[in-house]
Amino acid sequence: MQTGTAAVNSIEAKNAIVELIRKAFNVKGIFGEVSPPLENKIKGYVPELEASVAVKVIKHSKKINRVDTDQKHYWREINNIGEQRKMMVGRPDI
Repeated sequence: MQTGTAAVNSIEAKNAIVELIRKAFNVKGIFGEVSPPLENKIKGYVPELEASVAVKVIKHSKKINRVDTDQKHYWREINNIGEQRKMMVGRPDI
C-alpha cells in the first residue's frame, strides 16, 4: 500500500496535481494567488490577473504592500514568513 507521502514524491502525482490546478484556474469563479514556484508551472495555461484585480478580491487583512512594474506581481506580508511575492490567477467572478 502506497502512503500519501510516497504519492506526493512521485513525478506522476506532481504532474497530475499541476494539471488539476491548471484546469481549476480556468473555471469561472475559481481564482487564487500563487508564488513563483507554482507560477512557473502554470504560466501560459491560466489567466494572469492584474494586481488591481487582486486588490479587489483578497480580504482587507491581506493588504498588498506594493506592486511590481509588470502590474501583475505584488508583495504582501504573510504571517510567520514575511513579505512574499505573489500573483493572482484564475477567473474571479467580480
